[in-house]
Amino acid sequence: MPRRDLTRPWEIQLELETAKGNHIENVQTSEPIPIGTINGFESRFRRLFPNIVERTQRATGKYNCHGMVFASRRTQIYEPQLLRQILSEDGYTKISENYILPGDIALYVSDSGQIDHSAVVVERPPAEAFAKIPKVFSKWGAWVEVIHLANECPWAQEVGTTIEYYRMV
Repeated sequence: MPRRDLTRPWEIQLELETAKGNHIENVQTSEPIPIGTINGFESRFRRLFPNIVERTQRATGKYNCHGMVFASRRTQIYEPQLLRQILSEDGYTKISENYILPGDIALYVSDSGQIDHSAVVVERPPAEAFAKIPKVFSKWGAWVEVIHLANECPWAQEVGTTIEYYRMV
């Protein structure tokens, strides 16, 4: 049964666990996103990343990128250390960019080791490509899901960020 904080009735916490049974802190919100925020995201992202393709049409705060990747679009996961726990306890293995396949996970890791963004690989890089950059889809903040090259998103532009790839085995 979801837990609700009565001081924030628009938020619930789902019963979410790793494969080993450990709780994953999360929050699902039904609070609407102001139209100005949505328009600001859209304007900024389209200007900076003109090649993105919207995968969904409606902005939502119900889930974030990590909730999309690791919790089936049901909730938001914010604690970076929980993502490492999920990787470990759910059986993910880090893979080389030379072996990327659709369905693998792309994680955007800051130079301090924090996972700032996550995405799902939808298309592997062409074999003849010099740069092994796959096409991914991810959720951009409170905006929509988009399809983009892994290196063409706000989190990939951060100085010191690397993209790590994982596969559940």
